[in-house]
Amino acid sequence: MKLYILNMKTDIARKEFILDQLNILKIKNYEFVEAVNGKEHISDNNCDRDKFKSQYCRDILPGEWGCATSHIQIYDKIIESNEISMILEDDVIFDAEIINIIKSAKPIPFDFDVIFLNKHHASNIFPNYGGTNEYLEYENFRFEQLHTDRIKIGLMPYWTTASYIITPTAAKKVKQINTPKIHRLADSWYDFGLEKMFKSEKEFFKQNQKTFASTVR
Repeated sequence: MKLYILNMKTDIARKEFILDQLNILKIKNYEFVEAVNGKEHISDNNCDRDKFKSQYCRDILPGEWGCATSHIQIYDKIIESNEISMILEDDVIFDAEIINIIKSAKPIPFDFDVIFLNKHHASNIFPNYGGTNEYLEYENFRFEQLHTDRIKIGLMPYWTTASYIITPTAAKKVKQINTPKIHRLADSWYDFGLEKMFKSEKEFFKQNQKTFASTVR
């Protein structure tokens, strides 16, 4: 499985942090994709601020626009390759067992749109947040299907863009809805018409927030 890793050109320390982990795990099939600097590139030509504000009741942050735009750049590559791929942001810490997923010769044996590989921000408080208690297995790991009904998930849906696997079909759906002008957050998964979302029971990635502060500003 190919890995696409988002990295701002100026964030050299983050890139080296990821490269060190890739080398230790002997992962070869990866590509760094230059993240978009929202402060430099956001404009009324590429962002629908009014539509965003009507959805979230606030103004969009340049970093949020940059995050959404950066992920769409990767979706273009996945759509073109027509291959299921893994997307990582450049502050993640790898669990060594992820190599079993990345290097598996077996196709994932169940239909899905996206599989999240790190825990939801509220997981420490609500361990089963957003889950259905319905599990499927791949390479001896369990993956829980998520609710897609907003009534069931409540006010805080399962959201993250730090590490996930996505299909070309799902990538196309997200791009179609959130372009040509960005008006949704990159992790507004429940707004993109995705019906088959899963989260891994094992936390394959953690965000290194102690070393790297969020660049979404």
